[in-house]
Amino acid sequence: MSSTTGKSWKIARYSGTTPYNVGGIPTSPKFIKHSAHDLEKGTGQRRLVALHATNIYWELAWRMKLQRLDYIIAYAMPSAEADLTAHNLFFTDGITSRGFTNVLIDKCDIEIAQTGSIHADLVAYGISSEVKSITPAYDSDSPMSKASLTTLTVGGVAIPKWTDIRFGVSNNVARVPTGTTDTITELYARDPNYNGRIKFAKTVDPAFGFAEVLKSTIIMALRDNQTVPVTKTFTFTSAAMKSNTVEVQELDLVYETIDWDGDRVTIA
Repeated sequence: MSSTTGKSWKIARYSGTTPYNVGGIPTSPKFIKHSAHDLEKGTGQRRLVALHATNIYWELAWRMKLQRLDYIIAYAMPSAEADLTAHNLFFTDGITSRGFTNVLIDKCDIEIAQTGSIHADLVAYGISSEVKSITPAYDSDSPMSKASLTTLTVGGVAIPKWTDIRFGVSNNVARVPTGTTDTITELYARDPNYNGRIKFAKTVDPAFGFAEVLKSTIIMALRDNQTVPVTKTFTFTSAAMKSNTVEVQELDLVYETIDWDGDRVTIA
């Protein structure tokens, strides 16, 4: 049998035997089975007296060229402090085909650059795994690009000359073993931390320029490339500016970078 290549790798959300898209085209997927090993020693023994694998759980991590925001909004970054929704994910590499149930998204980062597609990086954890046979199909939309960003403001100040943007969430998903099973039995999100970075060419002295402590509202709007385009607006209220860096290199542009953290988002 021939070895497989990335051409065979596919991922989908599923319910029963029905596949649903995850909103993009995967580029760098990884499947990892985690476990903790108990290695116990004993006096007078030449070998370990106990060797046991426990705390087993599954991780799916993938980077994708973003086409639509539906999956991210529903399962990774719910609006208005809603709870994360557990769901099922399927993957195949052409030889192995598995389904993962009760999946929660731990991290989601969206990157917007001056060239190329908008990318999303996701990390998902699952409690159980099963053999599954599904045929996923991807959307035909063109991946989103920098032109998809229609609004970017910080504290009501528009940032038109940005160069790099990253924003996302860490849901701090806990993985807890209970009882006598070797796999984890409890998977739940705790305190979501929204965060991001905006780098831009400086044109004016904005209100957030040299403030020592500042909370502000950051608004980003993204429009996808469906036949009838859908625009989603992310509003991060009371975001704390963690750092503010101004770069000056000889006669080049002066760049300013804002790092921020937030505890809530509203998506409309």
